[in-house]
Amino acid sequence: MHTKRVFQTVAVVSLFSICNGQAANAASVTVNTGKQLNPSKPLIRGDILIGNKAAMAGKIDNLAANGFKAACFHFELNKENALFSGSGTNITHQQHAAFNANRKRAHNKGMTVFAQCSGTPDAFNIDTKYKYHGKANYYPLPVPGQFNLFANKVSAWMNNANAVAPSIWLGTQEPDHTLGYVNGVQTQAGNLTNIKRYADLWARVAKKLNGKSGAMQLNEASHISKGDTHPALAANSLNQHNSPINYYSVQNYKAEQNATVVPNAKKALNLLPTNKIMFNRYGYRKDWNSTTRFARSKGIVELLKAEKVLLNNSDKVVGYCLMHQGFSNYAMAGSVGKFLNEMPGNRRETIISGNGINAFATSNNNKLRIAVWNNGSTSQTVNIKVNGGAWKKASLNILRGNGSSVNTVNATYNANTGAISGFNLSGKAFALIRLSS
Repeated sequence: MHTKRVFQTVAVVSLFSICNGQAANAASVTVNTGKQLNPSKPLIRGDILIGNKAAMAGKIDNLAANGFKAACFHFELNKENALFSGSGTNITHQQHAAFNANRKRAHNKGMTVFAQCSGTPDAFNIDTKYKYHGKANYYPLPVPGQFNLFANKVSAWMNNANAVAPSIWLGTQEPDHTLGYVNGVQTQAGNLTNIKRYADLWARVAKKLNGKSGAMQLNEASHISKGDTHPALAANSLNQHNSPINYYSVQNYKAEQNATVVPNAKKALNLLPTNKIMFNRYGYRKDWNSTTRFARSKGIVELLKAEKVLLNNSDKVVGYCLMHQGFSNYAMAGSVGKFLNEMPGNRRETIISGNGINAFATSNNNKLRIAVWNNGSTSQTVNIKVNGGAWKKASLNILRGNGSSVNTVNATYNANTGAISGFNLSGKAFALIRLSS
């Protein structure tokens, strides 16, 4: 029998509570900063910026100031018909000033810019064989005889816009069910036909782009219930047309199911000429309203749970852009996003005990960041032990989210013992711990 002895600096962080005169249930999180987990790559995060294009400058500035590194701009070509005029080979285009200005602003602030362009301008002949089925959005394609014309004209428009601000160009969202159906009746056979139709069109556009491009953007359902059919068909169809792909772009509005969505996305990735998954449209708990998702601690607990899955797969997952401008519009989500952006790329081992308690941690030589949350319904006394690292001169900051509030915890750090004065973590609450030397 062999005994392993480890000699290292130990800091102890204790979170205590007294609830109704009784000590709360006990839990513990041990962070081993000397043990790096792989993969260990930082994620890029941002918002999907949709709406009044002239009012986005302030949101872009705020995102950049808080460390966000991604922005996804959605542009509906079928609703911007003034940009394309004429007919047939005489179709001409003009640029959209606000769309270009916002992308340039984000790019100049160091953000990776995703530009999603859905739909077909009415200067082209719409394929009326495929009719709207009354659900979701409707982005019909041009008639097949104009696929090359569409690719030539739309890629020229994108290339001129790309010269203003380099972007990753993405096509129509959820093309398996937004392109319409024969007789307007949705069927699984129609979904599969739409995937093939769109691969044919998008490959022609992507081949003519000067900038980078994404793959076909399927939604979360395609990676859950249809995880072995839709993504594989999309990948194989794009490959059949030799489409260049820099990112596997995915719409995932059910990140609470990341444990299923991410592995299925990785399966599709194995079929594509790229090793990057970008959730350029990202969200969670579609059954909750935006306030609950982004301005209540129970919603942030869902965000952190999903985040841990992404961090565990950061060798393939690049990052995400949040739905409903969650980081920009909601102070609670914004403060959590800022914390996540501060995290060093080096994930550390966490050993967790206690009902409902979970955590992840990252560190480098100068800072340690720990996110802890209580997914249960009862308050917990959480004891956090940090093994390794020189924190003798470290400063401490702890934010705790509970219900609708985020407050700085009045805690002290004892550099000699490594102890932090205690507080409790209620059910569906979270704590963001910053230890910086």
